[in-house]
Parts: sequence; C-alpha cells; structure tokens
Amino acid sequence: MNLPIKNLMTIALLASLSGTASAETKLTGPYLGQKAPGLTAEVFAPNIISTKGWEYGVVFAPNMKEMYMVREVNADTKPEQQFVVYEKDGENWNERVISKRVGTPTLSPNNKIMFFGRGYKERTTDGWSEMKRLGPDFEPYRIMRVTSSINGTIAFDEAGSDGNGILRYSTMEHGKLSTPKPFPKAINTGTWNAHPFIAPDESYVIWDGQRGEDTRNSDLFISFKQSDGSWGEAIKFGDNVNTSENEFAAQLSPDGKYLFFNRNGDDRNVDTYWVDAKVIEDLKPKHVKKSIAKQGPLPTAAQASGSLWDIPVLTKGFTNTKPKSTDASLVAGKLALSKDKASAIVNLAKEIGEGKHGKYDSLLIAKDDKLVFESYHHRGRYGLAHGQASATKGYTSLIVGRAIQLGYLSMADLHKPVISFLKELDTSKLVAGADKITLHKALTMRGGLTIDRDEWQEIEKSPEQLEGQKLVQRLLQESAAITEETQAYKYGNFNPILVMSVIDAIVPGGAKAFIKSEILDPLNISNYKWDTHLSGLPQAGYRVSLTSRDMLKLGNIVINQGKWQGKQFVSPTYLTKATSNIIKPTEDWMPDEYRYGYYWYSMPVVVEGKTYDLNVAWGGGGNRVIVVEELDLVIAITGHDREDTIMKQISDVVIPAFVS
Repeated sequence: MNLPIKNLMTIALLASLSGTASAETKLTGPYLGQKAPGLTAEVFAPNIISTKGWEYGVVFAPNMKEMYMVREVNADTKPEQQFVVYEKDGENWNERVISKRVGTPTLSPNNKIMFFGRGYKERTTDGWSEMKRLGPDFEPYRIMRVTSSINGTIAFDEAGSDGNGILRYSTMEHGKLSTPKPFPKAINTGTWNAHPFIAPDESYVIWDGQRGEDTRNSDLFISFKQSDGSWGEAIKFGDNVNTSENEFAAQLSPDGKYLFFNRNGDDRNVDTYWVDAKVIEDLKPKHVKKSIAKQGPLPTAAQASGSLWDIPVLTKGFTNTKPKSTDASLVAGKLALSKDKASAIVNLAKEIGEGKHGKYDSLLIAKDDKLVFESYHHRGRYGLAHGQASATKGYTSLIVGRAIQLGYLSMADLHKPVISFLKELDTSKLVAGADKITLHKALTMRGGLTIDRDEWQEIEKSPEQLEGQKLVQRLLQESAAITEETQAYKYGNFNPILVMSVIDAIVPGGAKAFIKSEILDPLNISNYKWDTHLSGLPQAGYRVSLTSRDMLKLGNIVINQGKWQGKQFVSPTYLTKATSNIIKPTEDWMPDEYRYGYYWYSMPVVVEGKTYDLNVAWGGGGNRVIVVEELDLVIAITGHDREDTIMKQISDVVIPAFVS
C-alpha cells in the first residue's frame, strides 16, 4: 500500500536503513559520473545517492561543483538525519557530512543564497553565513521548501493540515521581498500542493499535489507563465515521470538539462530520480513557445552564475523593436522611427549577430526614458548580468554623486585630501605629498601614486595587510613622493579604489551596504554581481556585472540631470562636473577629441553637420553606457571584443537614426 502524501509533507518522520557507497567508490565526471537519462525517469546514482533508506532534496549548485542533499542513516542504532554535500575536486566528487539536518536546502540561481524554509544562509568567502530569516511576512507559514528565480522571486509552500496548504510567491522589489501572494487557482487546486520550483527565468512553476480522480498519491504538475504575466492551467506530467507511487520535490538542474525529483513507494523508501528536461519542453503549449521566443534567449542558472566564457555562442541573434517590461523601473515602448531608419538599426543588429563588427553580446536603446530596442548576440542573453569591465568606474562616479545628494559629501569636499576622510591612517608614516591626492584628482586619474608592481604583488599575497583603510595606508607608504609631476593623468593606478575608500569611510554602514541600499535597490536592480576587492571594499574599477536593461537605468539618471523617476537621485551639480571635459586622456588609441570627467568620457559626434555631445561609461571589450542628452537617447552595449570598434557603427548608424 502506498504512503499517503501527508507523510511526505513531514518527510523527517520517515525512518529506514540507509546504504552508502563504499569508501573506495570513485565518483568522476559531471553529475557524479552517472549516465544521463532519457525521456523516462531513472533512478539517480543507484546505491550511491539512491539507497535502501531515504534520501531527499538533491540539488546541484549553479557552479556544478557542489551537490547538497539530506538523508537518513543509523547512528548508534537510532535513525539520524544528515545534511550532506558532495564536492567536486578536479574531476572527482568527495562526500562530506556538514551537520545534522537543518532543513531542506535549495540554492538560488546566482549561487549566493541557500534556503532552508523560513531561514537562509548567504555564501561568504569562508563558506556559509549564520542562519538568517526571510522576514516577518514569512513567519506565519510553516515553509518546507523555497526556490528562487534569477531576479529574486521566491516560491514556497505551506505545511498545512488536511492537505490545505497554499503555494505562494514573493517578488524582489527594490531589494526587499514583497508581501507573499498565493498562486492562482490553476495552481492552488486539489490537496497537498507542495514543493514549488520556480524556473530561473520565471517562465514556469512545477509542484506536486493530488487532484483528479486518483488522489491516493502525489503527482508532478507544471504551469507556464502566459504572455500577459498570468499563470496557465496546470498540466500533469506524463507516465514517463508520474507513476502510481508518490512523485514530489522537483528541481531543474542548473544547466537546464535534467529534471530531478523524489519518488517513494510502499516500502518507505525514498529515492532521487532524474529525467531529460525535454519533458518540460514537450508539455509547453505552442502559444507559450511563441511568447517566449519574443522575449529573447534566456540564460540557465549555471550560465547566470558562471563565467561569460563558458556560455555557448548563439547560433542566431535576437532582435526586438517592440520590447516588453514587467519592471516598473524601466518602461518599454516601441522603435518609433521611419521604416528606413528602423531597418538600419535592425540590419546593424543582424550584422553584429553575424560577427561583422566584432564580438558584441547585446545592443539596447532607450528613447525618452523608454526601452525601444533590444538585441542579443554571441554570448548575450536576456536577463544575464554581463561583466561591465571599466564601465564600472562610471558607476563609481555616480555613487559619489549619490553621496553628495544625500549630504555625506559636499562639492567642496572633492578638493580635500583623500587622507582627511580616513581617520584610521597613521599620517606620520605616509610619503611626502600624500595630502595632494584629493577626490578631484583621484576621480580624474591623477592621484599620482608611483608603486613598484612587483613589490605590490608580493604585498597582495597577504591581504590581511590591506583590509579596509590599511589599503590606503600601505599604498601611501609604498609609493614614491606625490608631486605635481607624478599627478599627471594615468588610467587606473589605484584611483578608483581610493575613491571607494572614502565612500566606505563617510557613509553609514560602509560602501557595500550603501551601494545596495542607495543605488541598486532604488533602481530595482537585483540581478547583479559586485565583487569585493581584496581589501574588503566593493570593487570600484571593474569586476561588476549588470544586465543590459539595468545599464539603461544608470544612463537614464545621467540623461535626466541626476533625477530618477522625477526625484533628484544624484547631485546635478556633481553630475554636470562628472560629465564635463576636465582633462584630455593620454592613451595612444584614444581619439584626439575625447575628454575625461569624473570617470565619464565625453566626445562629439557630427550628424548632418550638427555636433552632438556624448557621455560614455566606457569598459573594455565593448561594454558601455552611452548618453546623448540632446536626443534623450541612452544606448547600452555589452561585448567581449578585443578590437572594440563598435563606436563607429553607433556614430554612423544608431545616433543618426534618431536625428530628425
């Protein structure tokens, strides 16, 4: 006789002997070296993961180097539930018991959060943080499992009584999870609905429950998101997945290739099964496929959390002249140009996709604060946080402008010595002229440091010497004297991290919290990576990833004189200075007419005899935000092109298309 589904809702009560692989067993290769399944579900790793006892909740980390699960074993003749991880070392997987069971773990697609019902842990450089709570809005619910999307939306269940638990979701809005809402009746119908899995791109939800004529056991169901944002009717998986036994707790692998789930029968044994993820595609209605095709190529969880270089090149580019947006922070419109001008932009995107202009991953255009054109090519994906390279410096400049707007700095402070803001420094040990480095100088790449690179690389091998303000202390001890001659323009040269050191010192809670709460959250930017410098400070010159759409938001601030949605966000006085022609860059490759402000470039473009001024946050490889204030035009580009010649096409094709 099969177990009733309510026993699965409290799986911790299941008790049985558990077999394990022998100590000599070597697990090598992807997915613990297991042979991939077809379109009919198969036991995953028999006698290794799936044994005579119960094992539950197998979940691979997005980096595909960790696999977590819970299992039951006998400990001193008494059953004990363990929290286990398999870690990949080279090609081999090694098992490690982390602790007694603390919940049912799942991982966010960005590989930063591990959920345990109402609790969660954040990934740190040393492992995982202490347990935190989702918040008071979630405390009323006895949550068993949480899954999340790339954008931070979570789906969760409720261990109700008599099978009346409700499946709910909560979206990430301005850095916070919104008040939970129940999924519609198409999903919350029947009994014992549990363990929802929301797709990384939020295009579907899979869950288990009982409905229809046979309510003895749980089955897996799926609902696809419709073009209007609603959820479609529940579709039951076929008999290649569902059986007369209980199927529950489904989860897509991070690479999008396999669907994992659990199954138990009448012998109180719980095993993990997997099946080719094509079973999801086979259930997808035609109108849903058509709607998704209009959205653009989507990243898998593994791609979203991994390296750009591991993402396969698209065989066909994607272009949309009528994009849609569910993000209130970025309104969408259509490319309202004449047929010839619109065709010129579409044709340019086609040529980019064919590689005629280099290796560029996306081209997006906003006109009058509306997204009107969107294209993805090569390694670009809709919703992918793409490396920004040195365009990050332009964003660091906006952080300074935000600090001034909020009163933590003044325009006069820009001309004060950097060391005057850093109270932990021992100024008696600093080189001569250390007080000559002002924020103004650092923001224009004229800090004037002279550091022996080989010696500095040795110092970096002991990062504890550089934590916090120790970084600036050491820089100003190792540098040669700061003089008028050394304070010539020199790109990089630690200038951005000097600026970030000041931000960290003057804003409440430090720079990391400030960037999140005062820059990213207000702009509703949740899908990003902002790496940490070895000093512990947020990176200031590179190693930041944003989506192409979020790049447009930063450009919209610049084009609106520092305003965001009608309110002053960045000091307009500062922004005018930041985007002005303060100094001429000295790089040999830089065109003669280019100028530099506070980490923003300025350059002219002549169209039909008229000159238009461009302001650009410039990153190597073709990553940049381009602002043309007179045309109310913002262009976002991502790429990985070594030659990086796309500006010619922007000047010759894109900008002229918007000139009346």
